Amino acid sequence: MTSSINQARLLSAWLIIFLGTLTYINTFSGDWVWDDASSVLLHENVQNPSKLTQLYLEDQHAFAGGQGNFYRPLLSTTFMVDFWLSNQGPTIAESQEVLETLSPFIFHLQSTIWHILVALLMFVLLLRLKTPTFIGLAAASIYVLHPLHTEAVTYISGRADSMSAAFILAGICVALRDGSTLRRQIIRVGLSGLCFTGALLSKESAFIYPVLLSLTLWIEPKLTPPRKPMSIKNRYTPVAFALTLIGLYGLLRMGPLSFSKAAASTPTPFFERVVETLQSFAYYVIMIFNPSHLHMERSLVDATRSTTLLGCFFLFACIATIVWAHRSGRIRVAWGLIWFIASWLPISGLFPLNAPMAEHWLYIPLIGFLPAAMEILFNRNYPVVTFQQTNTYRYVLASVVFAWGCFLLFQSTIRNDAWSSNTKLYEATLKENPLSTRVQFNLAVTHQDILQNPVGAKRHYNRILDVYAAKKEESLSDQLFDEEIESHFSLGQIYLDELNFGESYQHFAKVASLQPNDSNRLTVAQSLYGMGRCLSGIGNHRNAQELYKRAGQLAPELGIN
Repeated sequence: MTSSINQARLLSAWLIIFLGTLTYINTFSGDWVWDDASSVLLHENVQNPSKLTQLYLEDQHAFAGGQGNFYRPLLSTTFMVDFWLSNQGPTIAESQEVLETLSPFIFHLQSTIWHILVALLMFVLLLRLKTPTFIGLAAASIYVLHPLHTEAVTYISGRADSMSAAFILAGICVALRDGSTLRRQIIRVGLSGLCFTGALLSKESAFIYPVLLSLTLWIEPKLTPPRKPMSIKNRYTPVAFALTLIGLYGLLRMGPLSFSKAAASTPTPFFERVVETLQSFAYYVIMIFNPSHLHMERSLVDATRSTTLLGCFFLFACIATIVWAHRSGRIRVAWGLIWFIASWLPISGLFPLNAPMAEHWLYIPLIGFLPAAMEILFNRNYPVVTFQQTNTYRYVLASVVFAWGCFLLFQSTIRNDAWSSNTKLYEATLKENPLSTRVQFNLAVTHQDILQNPVGAKRHYNRILDVYAAKKEESLSDQLFDEEIESHFSLGQIYLDELNFGESYQHFAKVASLQPNDSNRLTVAQSLYGMGRCLSGIGNHRNAQELYKRAGQLAPELGIN
C-alpha cells in the first residue's frame, strides 16, 4: 500500500514538471522586455562575477539611472549565473555588442525551473498536511498552468515572485520537521531562517512569511497529531527567529540599504482605499476563474458600485467559508482560505502601493486558494451536496477541472507570446488599456530607437499628449508632467530630423518654457539648442545664436557655443 502511494506521488510530481514545461516552453525563444534591460543588459555588476558582493550593497536597477529602491540581490545573483552560462563574448563594460548578442534562453529556462519548483514544493506541503494525493495534484497542476503567473515566469525580471515563493514554501516545509531533540531543533530553526533570508533577498514582500508559517504550524498538529508533541515554545521558535530577521532586515533597509528618498504624496482617504480594495478583490477573484483579457497595466477606472458590492460579497463569502470550515473540521479548507486572505492583504490596496492591482501579486495567495477550492470540490468527507458522494459527480467534476486546465494552458500560451517582445507586450497592453501613458511612451521609444520608425513614434507620443490634455481639461491644470516633457522633446527631435522646423520648434518651445531645476535643466538646455537649430534651418541665424548662448549658459557641460 505504501509503495503504491509513493509511486502515485512520484508520478504526480513528474506530471507537474511536464505541465510546467509544456506551459512555458514557448517562452524559451522570447526576447528581453521591460526592465530586463536595467536588470541584466545594462547592469555591469551582474555581468562581472568579481562584483558579486556589490550586488548585496545596491539597488537592483543601479545602472538604470532612476531612483528605485528594489533590494533583490539574490535575484541579481541568479542573473549573474545565467549571464556567465549564456555569454560567450564581452560584457557591457567592454562592448555594446552584448545588447545584440546575448541570448535570453538560459534566463527563461531558469525562470521556468523556479516556477515548477514552487508547484512541487506546494505539492509537498499539501501532502505534509495530509491532503489526498489527487487533490494535491489537481491544485498544484492548476497552479503551474495558471496564466496569472506568466508575468512572474515569462518576464525575466519577474523571477523575484517565484524565487520568493519557493523559499517561503521550503522554509515552511523545513519548519514542519521534527524538532524533538536539540540538534534537530537547531537544524529546523536554522534552515527555516536561511530559507526566509533567501525569500527576503529575492523580493521584499516575503515579510509575510512569519504569518504564513504561524498559520501552518498552528493547523499541522490538528491534521497529523505527533507521537511526541512539541511544546508551544519549541514549535514556534522558527517564527520568533523569522521575526528577528525581519527586524534586522528593516533596520538595514531604513539605513545603509535604503536607495531612494520617499517621494512626498497626498495620501488617499481611508474610505476611498477601502472601496478600491473591495473593487480590486472582485477583479482578482474573477481573474482566478476566468483569466482572460490579462495585461500588466490594470486599473480601477472602470470599476462601479456594482464592482464594490461584488468584492464585498466575495470577501464575505471567503470569511464565511473559513468559519464554516473551521467549525465543521475542514481544517485544510480553513488553512487555504486564511492563507489566501493573509497574503492578499499586503497587496490589497489598504496600504500604499505603486499600482492599484497586478496579476502577478496573486502568485503567493493562489498557493492557499487553489487547494481550498479543490478540497471543497473533491474531498468525499466534505459533501457539498449528497450527489457528491457518487462516482458520476466526481467524474463530471474531474472533467470540468480538466477542461478548465486546458483553458488555462491556452491562455498562458497566449500571454507568453504577448511577453515575447517589447512591441508585442506594449501593443497587447494598450489594446486592453489605451490610456496607459507609460506603455505608450515605451512603445514610442521602441519605434524611435529600435524599429527606426518615426511615424509610429510620433503616433504614440501624440497619444500621450492627447491623454494628458484630456486630464488637464478635467483638472484645469497647466502643469507639464514628465512623460509630456519627454514626448514634446522627442517629437521636437523627430520633426527636426525631418526638417519640419515649424512643428519641431513648437515642441521644443514647450519644454524650454519650463523653469529650470536639477531634474530638467539638461532637457531644457537641449530644447533651447533644438529651437536654435530650427531657426538656423529657416535662415534666422541671429536669433539662433542667442538661443545657443542661453543653452550653453544653462548647461555648460553640453559644450554648446
